[in-house]
Amino acid sequence: ARSAVLEVRVTEVRLQRPRREARTPDLPREVPLWVVHAGEVTEGIPEQERICWVLLTTLPVPDLETAREVVGYYAGRWTIERLHYTLKSGLRVERLQIDDARSLSHALALYYVIACRLLQLTYLARQEPDRPAVTVLEGDELAVLAAATRLPVDTVAQAVTALAKLGGHTSYRKALPPGVKVLWQGLQRLRALAEGWRLANQAHTVAC
Repeated sequence: ARSAVLEVRVTEVRLQRPRREARTPDLPREVPLWVVHAGEVTEGIPEQERICWVLLTTLPVPDLETAREVVGYYAGRWTIERLHYTLKSGLRVERLQIDDARSLSHALALYYVIACRLLQLTYLARQEPDRPAVTVLEGDELAVLAAATRLPVDTVAQAVTALAKLGGHTSYRKALPPGVKVLWQGLQRLRALAEGWRLANQAHTVAC
């Protein structure tokens, strides 16, 4: 990752519809679009390595502030792709066997929340590894996680390492960072262990 200085240019264009669609009376013959060109002008960066984005959008771009928003939308594309990768590869959402659209939309809404959580854990462990673990997991979950893995879980990075171990990740010197699939497996196991721990404590309290 590095900082980049971009020069942004904007212009409006109008694209002609294909002739077949142009004959349809309900459709306009032209489609107005805005072209946003973001070219890097950072000093010391070779030309072949510079960012050069040419973005087409139906959103009106009348000023620089709006152009910056459009560039920001595109800059978030990688995170959005990782979110959908988490849904498909980590949570295996494509294996859902739900027939009606309403139930499927409800299931997807829940899966998106879980995918966001997993992606947040992954990025925080890399970008803010020393953040306190209590900002991402509950206190009793951390206690169970530490007991189950016998690892320290004071920071986010430590908690993610322990979650990965719980999910079956083998850590060694040249091992790749844990992926979302193994974190999901670890999080599922942690939820089950934490629930059992809470129920055991409740039973003990009632017995006393």
